[in-house]
Amino acid sequence: MRQLLSWLENWWNSLTPGAQDGVVEGLIVAAIGAVVGALWRLLRWIVQRVSRVPTPQAEQPTPPQPITVRVEAPTPPSGERPIPRPPHRPGPVGFVARHDQEGRDLVEVVTVALEGDGAVNLWGSGRVGKTTLAIEIAHRLLPSFPGGVIWADVDARADFNLAALLDEILTRLGREDARKESPEAKASLACSLLGERRCLLAVDNFEAAKEQAAILTFLGDVPCRVLVTGRQHLEPLQNIEIMEMSVEEAREFLRSLVEGSPHRDKLEKVDLDEVAGVAGRNPMVMRWVVARLERAMRPQDVFADLARGVGEAAERVFGRSFDLLGEHGQVALLSLSLFVPDASRQALAAVSGFEGDLGRTNKAIAEMAGLALVETADERVGLAGLTRRLARARLAKDKRAGEVVRRFVSHFLAYAESHAQPTPEDFDALEEERENILAAMDYAYAAEDWHNVMRIRSALEEFLDMRGYWDEAIRRGEQAVEAARRVGDERGLARFSHNTAVTYQSRGDYEEAKSLYGESLEIARRLGDQRGIASTLHQLGNLADRQGDDEEATSRY
Repeated sequence: MRQLLSWLENWWNSLTPGAQDGVVEGLIVAAIGAVVGALWRLLRWIVQRVSRVPTPQAEQPTPPQPITVRVEAPTPPSGERPIPRPPHRPGPVGFVARHDQEGRDLVEVVTVALEGDGAVNLWGSGRVGKTTLAIEIAHRLLPSFPGGVIWADVDARADFNLAALLDEILTRLGREDARKESPEAKASLACSLLGERRCLLAVDNFEAAKEQAAILTFLGDVPCRVLVTGRQHLEPLQNIEIMEMSVEEAREFLRSLVEGSPHRDKLEKVDLDEVAGVAGRNPMVMRWVVARLERAMRPQDVFADLARGVGEAAERVFGRSFDLLGEHGQVALLSLSLFVPDASRQALAAVSGFEGDLGRTNKAIAEMAGLALVETADERVGLAGLTRRLARARLAKDKRAGEVVRRFVSHFLAYAESHAQPTPEDFDALEEERENILAAMDYAYAAEDWHNVMRIRSALEEFLDMRGYWDEAIRRGEQAVEAARRVGDERGLARFSHNTAVTYQSRGDYEEAKSLYGESLEIARRLGDQRGIASTLHQLGNLADRQGDDEEATSRY
């Protein structure tokens, strides 16, 4: 410390008087800026918090409903962020070059097609390697995109639509504040940013998206290169069909698997062409077959067993692998099919019914990994797209399905409610599991579990608003309104209608807001809820004021 102070004293004495004055002025400006910024964040939190009707606590009086004040959002900070990057190259083998029907290298074909502001769709059947090819292309082209690669994976995400894509783009480009804007404003800003920063926009597993026509229209307008993968031929994109691996490509893929296997000596005696034939030359299915061969005493036993399976190669091999799992492995795999996109080990234990026993959970994960059925990254576990689809199909026919879904909803309801306070730590925890919590709400809604739909929405009230997920706030608010209506909960119906209207109003969708306020006001009057009446009348006054209707505003106030 003494050395540091001595160094600072010498440095200060080395400065000219004018330079010393400049340093002091800079420190004063920085201090004032920090104080003003802190006060602004506090004011913004207070303003956004008071505009909503809080969720009543059990056996407590309904709290007062405060006045709403509208303020303009601050200009977002311009701090440097790492450029967005595509996902890591998938393992366990290196990239195997793919070719089109004319023998041309597909990476080169797609690269040429993307020149200018090209828009390319890689399409073909499930798990023929479209995503792997797209990731390889994105990594090779990354140096030519100063703004990076915006990668949006649609697979397993609940109701992924144009709004979700726009939010993904704005978030990856550091404009989370703009998630609160109207869809039209967000689309305009996203287009502008993608062009200015010279990005590649990639949308993976497009077949799972909602509002496909709207997304395609947007993709046709963006001033940047676009790369899409899916199972459909899409106009007006340039469509490049990805076929199953050729015989030579499959051999190279399998040779790479064998080379990296701890059971290399055993696998080198296997006919690789027979493996490719059984797996339909599908990369994922070939991994499953090789995993079976690693565990088997004799290769012919595996081939004989697979020959007894039913359906296409993927269904047949997956089905036989699933049957080899023990009880814990099976229920864990079925549970994993619900997660979006992956699970923490603690969450997987809860949903699988292991009662927090991480020993059993890790054993189940090891069992699934031994058959190449799971993907692991750090402490989280997930399924590849094809595996998830096949596991969900299996879950739909399994007698354990109801209990697995119930545990999923129960776990993420408890998780959301335990982090319902508006603190940075709680918001970060909700952010980490946001997709899973929203999926739990969807499962509860589909099961007509109306009370849990309302509880999850209530727990997310502050988070969705303050973090700017306004499209989700509206959609989930409407789900909660329907749930309250189904169970005859008039207070809940009034509260969810009012709070959803606040979001509509904040974004400028005045007609939708007015309709929901009207429903909330009618219920409050019927219940004699004077606080509810006052709060909704005040919001209607604010709404009329923004529309320039002074007479209506005065009447409501």
